[in-house]
Amino acid sequence: MQVTRDCKRRRTESEWQEIISRFRASGLSLRAFARKKSLPEASLQRWNRRLAATVSPSQPDFVDVTPALSAASTWQAEIEFPNGLVFRLRG
Repeated sequence: MQVTRDCKRRRTESEWQEIISRFRASGLSLRAFARKKSLPEASLQRWNRRLAATVSPSQPDFVDVTPALSAASTWQAEIEFPNGLVFRLRG
């Protein structure tokens, strides 16, 4: 990490990769993690987006989910994100 003349910290990309890795594993919201680690929220958000764009090619961008057909006329699906957000669909 470098410290500039105006006392701002400049982290390297590898330092941000480690921070983002810890953030994603934490299960905390971006805001909560930034506060807990005394990080600028905007910088954490920017690096999270930047590093998300460089996801390993072995990880699919989209997963096709085909539900099994049943006699029931209603269906539901639920997706839970690492930050605790739950997305529910019913039909």
